[in-house]
Amino acid sequence: MQHSKPVDMWWQYLAWVELNCPEGTKAACWSTYWSRWNTRWKRHIGLRKPSQHSQCDVCSQHSQFIHCSHAAFAEKQARAREWQQHLREQYHDRLIYWHLRWWSRRPKSKILVIIIDGLDKTKGTWPQYTFETPKCLDKYQRPRVTIHLAIAHGYCYDFYLADDEDFFHGASSSCEMLTRTLARVQRICELRGEEFPEHLVVQSDNTTAQLKNAEAAKFLAMLVRKGRFKSAVLQFLRVGHTHEDVDFMFSLVLALVIRRVRFQIPAELQ
Repeated sequence: MQHSKPVDMWWQYLAWVELNCPEGTKAACWSTYWSRWNTRWKRHIGLRKPSQHSQCDVCSQHSQFIHCSHAAFAEKQARAREWQQHLREQYHDRLIYWHLRWWSRRPKSKILVIIIDGLDKTKGTWPQYTFETPKCLDKYQRPRVTIHLAIAHGYCYDFYLADDEDFFHGASSSCEMLTRTLARVQRICELRGEEFPEHLVVQSDNTTAQLKNAEAAKFLAMLVRKGRFKSAVLQFLRVGHTHEDVDFMFSLVLALVIRRVRFQIPAELQ
């Protein structure tokens, strides 16, 4: 799981109980949760170490106030309730994506859900040396290859590799990847003998460098205007809570490919 502490998971658990359990259901207290964590769960649930990924500012502020401030107990209780409400809201956003993803995976579904994201650029640096880098090479900047993934749930997983120096980033590249993925979904529908979905849902990272901009909104509006889809929706998760299935696929690529193979040119990585 992503970097967190057992108490953070407990707050997430409380939010889950309020959303999914019948009204009046009593959640387990912290002592029961902590006992269960020490006796069983920590042997099976691994928590990631601190990483360079951006953390949620709201969670960080609440955590610092509760654990490090000298405020009164009543103030900390009020801040804890605000934190729990924040976790409940971000979990509700994630439930919407999961529900739409489930509909997209159903046979002959009228809804198509696509999630697009990119891997950290530092992971695609080449050539990757098989020896310890000498100090004389530190001043030279090696080229990079960008790695993006578009998952069309129920249809395909499309990886896109491009040269970082020659590749124009931004809305145009994201729309290009989305267009290529839609074209492949159309070919898959033709091979299956199914109708092309009528409604499009695009899940993207919460950044203006990809699809959170006016150009992407105009592109989706153009798809609806030309009759390709009856509706097109652009969704984002909250900042700091954006890790989803596409990031899980990137973790597999890192563990099984990039960290095991020292590729010298992008063709070897491909």
